[in-house]
Amino acid sequence: MDFNPLLFLYGGHGAFISTEDNLNFLVEKIKSLNKDKNGDTVPFFMVPGNHDAAKLGNTLSLDNYKEIIGPDDIHWSIDLPKFRLKLIGLNSLYHYVYNEYGLTETELDFLNNRLRSTMCTSNVFVNMHVPPREPQLDWLGDDAFPNGRGRLEFYKIVRNRVSRVLMGHIDDFQLAESHGVKFVLSGGGGATLNVGARFHIVVINVRSCGKHSIITQQFVPVGWQRATEPVSP
Repeated sequence: MDFNPLLFLYGGHGAFISTEDNLNFLVEKIKSLNKDKNGDTVPFFMVPGNHDAAKLGNTLSLDNYKEIIGPDDIHWSIDLPKFRLKLIGLNSLYHYVYNEYGLTETELDFLNNRLRSTMCTSNVFVNMHVPPREPQLDWLGDDAFPNGRGRLEFYKIVRNRVSRVLMGHIDDFQLAESHGVKFVLSGGGGATLNVGARFHIVVINVRSCGKHSIITQQFVPVGWQRATEPVSP
């Protein structure tokens, strides 16, 4: 593989169980791997998945995540005007109840406010862990969030305003489009890999053509063997 990335985005599940030791191990691994061709550190940005939260009964806690990875607000936004690029990271763990995922009003307001200041020529990527519920894409049940937890509001905000929505949670790879929104689903980093799936990375290229951009995604397997039964890292 011959890549020289501008940055890394990670969609959650950095650890299977969110202990301090596991998250510190993740941070050390990131520091050792996120280097460019010259050996310089490449920026790394992450959003939390359910496995990155400590589970106490039916309650999820991101205390360890905030302390070791951060930021305290969990969500974040980055502007790179030189590249006509905006990145927005969201917390999709909703009110921290296990298996009840979605986007709170706080997250939706944050997303909407960040998009208001976006130029129409910008390439906007939204990064979150859990996808919205879409039966035609097999994003169902606890693997996706419903209308009552922000799905409709999310589509109203992002439709015709973002280039791609990047997600994890479902431990597989899929390019999809629904309701005019393009998705890149890439999971399997810190949880069980779906049958038939491969461990992988996704390389996203953004090429400027005048006032417009061409965006392509490249699926890059990390090992060629497909899972014939659920496989953990």
